Amino acid sequence: GLQAGYDKEISARMTGPLPGAAAVVELSKGLQGRFGEVLTRERRRRRELEKVKEEFRRLDEDLQKRAAERTSSPAQATVEVATDRGGEVEVEFTYRIRGAGWVPTYEARLAGDGRKLELAIFATIRQGTGEDWKGVQVEITNARSGRSLALAQYGGPRLIDSALPALQVAERQMKSKGGLTPGIAQNQYLPAPSAAVVEVAAANFAMDAAEAQPLEEARGIAATWALEGLKDIPADNEAHRFRILGRDQEPALALVATPRLDPTVHRVARFPVPAGIPLFPGAAVVHYAGTQRVGQTALEMPLPGAPFQFGFGPYRGVRVELRQVEALKEAVGTFTKDIQWTLRERMEVSNDTAEAVQVELLDREVKASSDKVRITPLPEATPGREASVPGVRAWTLTVEPRGKGTVTLGAQIRIPAGCVLTGADDLHLPR
Repeated sequence: GLQAGYDKEISARMTGPLPGAAAVVELSKGLQGRFGEVLTRERRRRRELEKVKEEFRRLDEDLQKRAAERTSSPAQATVEVATDRGGEVEVEFTYRIRGAGWVPTYEARLAGDGRKLELAIFATIRQGTGEDWKGVQVEITNARSGRSLALAQYGGPRLIDSALPALQVAERQMKSKGGLTPGIAQNQYLPAPSAAVVEVAAANFAMDAAEAQPLEEARGIAATWALEGLKDIPADNEAHRFRILGRDQEPALALVATPRLDPTVHRVARFPVPAGIPLFPGAAVVHYAGTQRVGQTALEMPLPGAPFQFGFGPYRGVRVELRQVEALKEAVGTFTKDIQWTLRERMEVSNDTAEAVQVELLDREVKASSDKVRITPLPEATPGREASVPGVRAWTLTVEPRGKGTVTLGAQIRIPAGCVLTGADDLHLPR
């Protein structure tokens, strides 16, 4: 009886009248009004932020303009001339200023029939010295006055010593210091940063078709060129491009695909290392197919004996695909248990055009880095050849019109049980 009375009292306290429809509508209107106010304030803040950004951009442009228009401090040069007799004297005054420089850029123009490729080098000049250059003779050089010409010399013999492995050294330190926490800190290898590609909007530059004349050349150190005619270069810190020289090449066209990295068939032009044109690794190269700009890369020097190779975009009508046919993981061995993967893959090329094509397929060669890993090619694998890059295999397929070509890949990879396979992430093996 006491428990029932207590439950009824608690139930009475917990129950209450439900809100009516009018109260719900009123609450909804209130929430809607508050929500509208919040949205209005948010829109107002966004507009104010856009105004601040626009004002900041305008001030930044104004500062850059003022920096380009700044005037240098006046300077005076006095020249004393002593001659035996009177007459006219021609004095050449040379001075160096900061705020000006040039970078090399290239154009690779492939003719429509693919029989000729012109490789031209340009000088992209920027200057913000505060004085406009009007009607000046421009000479450019890749000389660096700060280059060190000191010869490398040995300072003595090479000293070779022996020491305990790092693991044993750490164990001895652990025994001598009881308060140390077990474990060895390993040094981490950090790769060197790759050279950034210089972005050049070639279409916005004014071009001069005349070629520059080389003035002097110190082989292996520097070269200087004089641009043809007089030039006007304002102090606006903008890029002004002038042609130095160009050379025609007779390329060999090919279709190349690396399906494990990119499922695209690319058209490439290969030609020997050009003579008579300076080469600056890392400089921007703008690629043109006829009159159409197709892209941009950084100039890379090929391996010794290998040709230059420039890409000119995907080849329409030819497709490539890498398919995994089988990836099997199993435990093998009679006396010792090993882990073995059996991998079968297939590279397929489809030709949707009305003429036969020849496609070069590339894939990296899988090699063992230690004797604990055993790699055995499968007998049905299509034999390939060594490519120009060490460690890369190449296959050449001739695909008929509306036809397909196939390259079969396959290998068995075997490691001791308890070990972990590394370096095979792109093979997508089962774990």
